[in-house]
Amino acid sequence: MNMNRKKYQVRHNYKNRHYGILIGSEGNKYESITITHTEQSRHLRNIRLTKNPNKNDDRPSYLDKQIRRFPKKSYSRKNANFKFIKSDKDKIDKLAKEKHKFKLWQ
Repeated sequence: MNMNRKKYQVRHNYKNRHYGILIGSEGNKYESITITHTEQSRHLRNIRLTKNPNKNDDRPSYLDKQIRRFPKKSYSRKNANFKFIKSDKDKIDKLAKEKHKFKLWQ
């Protein structure tokens, strides 16, 4: 995958109360992948991350398989200081390529 990973931003979403990895935008909406601590969201199994990107949290983290679209005002302005290891970045890239609808940030 040749996506520019530096463009990914992690911000807190006030509506669903989870952090989201912003992967694209269109108009006044962001497209994001939700980071959660649950193994399953609705009827779908989440993708487990190898290492929790939040250094202050030891619990396992997962990526929600469903891409969410929320208004830009639903997200915090400040980026969260999350660090992803290479294998987790590959999982994010794959999910973003498969499921996105908006133009991805390049």
